[in-house]
Amino acid sequence: MPLKPRTWLVLASAIGLMLSFWACSTARGESAAPIDATVTIDVTDPIKEFAGNPLGVNVNYWEDADAMRPSGSRSLADALKDLGVRYLRYPGGEKSDGHLWSVPPFDRPAPTLARIGPREWPSNDARVWSPPGDPSGRWARPIYAFDAFMDDCRSIGCEPVLVVAYDGIYKPAGDALVTLSREQAIETAVEWVRYANVERGYGVRYWMIGNEPWLETYMGASVPPGTYGRDVAEFAERMRLVDRSIKIGINGNSTEFFARALDHALDVVDFLAVHDYPAWSIAAYNQYIALGVDARRQIDAAIGAVPVTERDRIVIAVTETSSANFGIADGWQRNDLGKALINADIMMQMLGHPAAAKVLIWNTRWVHSVPSAVPHEFDLLTATNELTATGIQSALVAQSILSRVVHAHATSDHIRVMATSSPSGDTVNILVLNPMQEQSVRVRIRVIGDDAPRVATGRVFTGRAPTDVTPRITPLVHTGSDSDPVYVLPPLSLTSIEMSQ
Repeated sequence: MPLKPRTWLVLASAIGLMLSFWACSTARGESAAPIDATVTIDVTDPIKEFAGNPLGVNVNYWEDADAMRPSGSRSLADALKDLGVRYLRYPGGEKSDGHLWSVPPFDRPAPTLARIGPREWPSNDARVWSPPGDPSGRWARPIYAFDAFMDDCRSIGCEPVLVVAYDGIYKPAGDALVTLSREQAIETAVEWVRYANVERGYGVRYWMIGNEPWLETYMGASVPPGTYGRDVAEFAERMRLVDRSIKIGINGNSTEFFARALDHALDVVDFLAVHDYPAWSIAAYNQYIALGVDARRQIDAAIGAVPVTERDRIVIAVTETSSANFGIADGWQRNDLGKALINADIMMQMLGHPAAAKVLIWNTRWVHSVPSAVPHEFDLLTATNELTATGIQSALVAQSILSRVVHAHATSDHIRVMATSSPSGDTVNILVLNPMQEQSVRVRIRVIGDDAPRVATGRVFTGRAPTDVTPRITPLVHTGSDSDPVYVLPPLSLTSIEMSQ
């Protein structure tokens, strides 16, 4: 259900005010006495409707081949099915700008690196390329190539989001022995569309031109937004000569960047891809309790770049987000309950934003220099394809999302609430985050217009402490009578409640 621009801007501002007040209130909580709260749900005035499951995940073509897993591991497809996501972004994040899905004659996937040299990572990493830095070398590990990725997509009913190599064309060669040329990048993108949608009939709809072109990275250079927009127009024109039905997405990090790119590519762009890591500066769980996270700013920035007349056509997709701080904030990179609850907060804010059509978490796993028994903040999956703390939490959110986001209000600022419903309103799913470390919350739920209590079932994701790396899911319990149930939400928990008539 498209909303008028003024409507979702007002709603976004209101959500921001609630977040600030919530962060201040949680910082004050010191008593271990339970908190009483009433949650009111209004299914009569939906905020927005999703066109199917809006959640996804970034995969890693360097790491995700089943042949990379230890003996006895389950398959990647089984793990992705457990995550409950719809969208799979391939080949991943920044690695996409150095990934060539194939080489001439482009008759099958033959992935290779766009930059190779003695100082070019990952080609100089013996774990990845052998001999390191050698243009005549080859992969030192099994690679998750495109057809294998599509086999997994199709087997579990997921939809691919493909990223074509782009901004490496502007990265100076330096002492690299292999680099990416402009024509090579365009030709490889065009032939990828041809192979995927003409020769193989995969019907891939979503194509992104490059990854984070505003950054100077190991795979690419920082590109001015006007240059990016002109290049996107050329890529899109050439790719659509093969398949006119494809959807083109661009990446940006500010209203100005998106707007300057759209000055040259407005007519060819179908979605704006937002990347946001709102917990970038969070060094400890207590800091999160004191400050909270704002997961709406980059979505708002993208909205601001889209002309009002185009806002029904151009959608906003969050194609990378998570609770990771990338080790910048005092090295808290353990994948634990604290990270998972922050991740839940981020996902709930983004999914509840009126303008966000999709939210994709980063990522299945990363390349780690030192193997560790403690799961890393980057990884939704373990080495054996089991779900980590953030993986379990993400799956619970995915399983809880219905087609319509509806208004939800809590009388306590200590908790965050998000609600979705079926089109008829007969079923309502409610996510309630209680981030407090000592206080449980006793919740009554009221659905506007209901004359009788709904039948409710639920699950609680929780653990012993923010540092718990093995959180669990337990059944939801309630006190009170069947006609007036009170649901008890423990400290450090994310609760999913399904209510049906």
